[in-house]
Formats: sequence, structure tokens, C-alpha cells
Amino acid sequence: MNNISCFECGISGHKRINCRQNRIKTLSSSSGVAMPCTVSQDDKSWIADSGASQHMAFNSSISESFMRFAVPGVVNAAGGKKLIVYGSGQVSVKTLVAGKWQENHLTDVWYVPDLKYQLFSVSHALSK
Repeated sequence: MNNISCFECGISGHKRINCRQNRIKTLSSSSGVAMPCTVSQDDKSWIADSGASQHMAFNSSISESFMRFAVPGVVNAAGGKKLIVYGSGQVSVKTLVAGKWQENHLTDVWYVPDLKYQLFSVSHALSK
């Protein structure tokens, strides 16, 4: 199998179907798909959502630098429901990178109290 070269990235040793570059493009181009990032269902759990335009949290107290908007905004949710956005801030998160937990932060996290889950925006993360 080491004689095989990937048609996506040109690197030998894997096929296009297994290519990391192909998975990143597929993930960033899909829409309306959500998957859980963690198993627990508490304030620290996030759902990866490729349809979300911004990271969103239902609890403003997790934000380190919450700034209330002068005029609340509106975000379109699943099923055509409209939710109020009251502000944004930065949230610290722990991420598993190469088998090790690291402290990171999410910026521009919108405060939307009517959400059921915290949403990690795949498209917003890929745009940074």
C-alpha cells in the first residue's frame, strides 16, 4: 500500500478516501450536520455544528469577557425558530490534541440563553 499516492494531497501511503485534507474539505462544505464533541450533558459540553455561523453558549457566566450588545441580535435556529443573541465573549475550553489535554479559548462566542446545548461552529473555527 505504500506505493499508492493520494489523488487529493499527492502524498504516498494513503488513498484519497482516507486523506485528512479531503475530510477537512468535506467537513467545511457540509451543512446542517451536528455531532457531539463530548459525552457528558453539562454546561461544559459542546456540540460541533457545521451549520452554525458562530460559537454559541446558553450560559453567559462561562465567558471570561462577556460584552452585552447595545441592541440584541437574532439568530435563525433549526426548524426556522428565531433566538435572541444578547452578547458575546471569550470562553476557555480544554481540547485533546495529539493525546494531550491543552487549554484553548473560543472567541466571539454568542450568548443565546434559549439554546439547549453549547454550539461549536465548525465553519467559524475553520475560518480562523
